[in-house]
Amino acid sequence: MEIGSNIVYCLPPIIMKKFWKILLVIAGLLPIIRLFEDGISSILIFSVFVVVFLWKGLQHASARLPLPLSLYFIVLGTLVGGIAQFFVQSEGFEKSFSADPIAHFLQALTIYFWVTVFWYLILRKHNFSTWGVFWVTGIWGVVAEAIFVYGSFNILVWLFIFVVYGLLIAIPYLLTREKFAMDRKKPNLKAYLSIFGLLVLALLMANISIYIMALMGIE
Repeated sequence: MEIGSNIVYCLPPIIMKKFWKILLVIAGLLPIIRLFEDGISSILIFSVFVVVFLWKGLQHASARLPLPLSLYFIVLGTLVGGIAQFFVQSEGFEKSFSADPIAHFLQALTIYFWVTVFWYLILRKHNFSTWGVFWVTGIWGVVAEAIFVYGSFNILVWLFIFVVYGLLIAIPYLLTREKFAMDRKKPNLKAYLSIFGLLVLALLMANISIYIMALMGIE
């Protein structure tokens, strides 16, 4: 094992880069293969991420669209959340919202919407990396949903939720990052604490949104 590891790390950088890309492609194909065996899974959002992450031309073309950054980022984040929610509901495991599938979808979408809104407020000032966004949102998702909502301490459940939530913002950020100002500040401890606080606030705002929807007959 140690010899194999040494061989990998001794490879030229360009070969190493291709090596990790190949591994990423293989990992992205696994949810698609599972689709034909077990049906739709929320982990399919990872396959979407792999396509966006590796397709640099798509990232550049997306960033060149003449759309206001705030609107574009929030729409993309909500859209990605909607795709993820479609995958989640297709699995049939989530029972946190309405028994009506359409109301269920709209209620869940409020969380994705507010998470995207508050991330935009942070990203317009702080130059987080894509992986930084992924880790922060993934960890928050585990704490907010796996632990507090479901009370689960199953590591596999944690990993599953971590990946889905992490990609929720990583994907729209990849598609819009070039539109953000280049001179933004590097994230410091205050920035990390701020986004965690705002993500908690996102849950509160989602609950308020769900309550307003209930008043409108969507429940």
